[in-house]
Amino acid sequence: MIYVVWEGMVGIPTQEFDQRTFDRRLLMRRRGAALRLYDTNALAVSALWDIWHQDRTVVLVSYLPHDLKATLADRLDREGIPHLKLLFSTPRTMARTVAIHQEIRCIVDADPLHRLLYGPQGLCLPARSAQLMARIDT
Repeated sequence: MIYVVWEGMVGIPTQEFDQRTFDRRLLMRRRGAALRLYDTNALAVSALWDIWHQDRTVVLVSYLPHDLKATLADRLDREGIPHLKLLFSTPRTMARTVAIHQEIRCIVDADPLHRLLYGPQGLCLPARSAQLMARIDT
């Protein structure tokens, strides 16, 4: 299984993204408006399709607030982004999960602060290099 962190890799912040604006939209229960502060990375989607066509499993992970789960799931379906499931977690919880579960071959994250958090299964790629996900050997 390949785990891919949605924000930063598949969902990249727009020019209008600001953490205060994002939090304010969540407080006002405008979940769709909050998620519109992220664009979909076409390179990442293309790489996910390549992985999917190779019969490898893709799990999308998000570190966004859990109340965005339904809204994000709808967006993924609407945009046709291939994935087996959508998992909401935290970076530290994912680090433990990756260490425990042998079936997780790799977790791809664009956040350089998470580079060492996942251990040898972690792969930090900038969003502009998302096509490299398709070359991961599992």
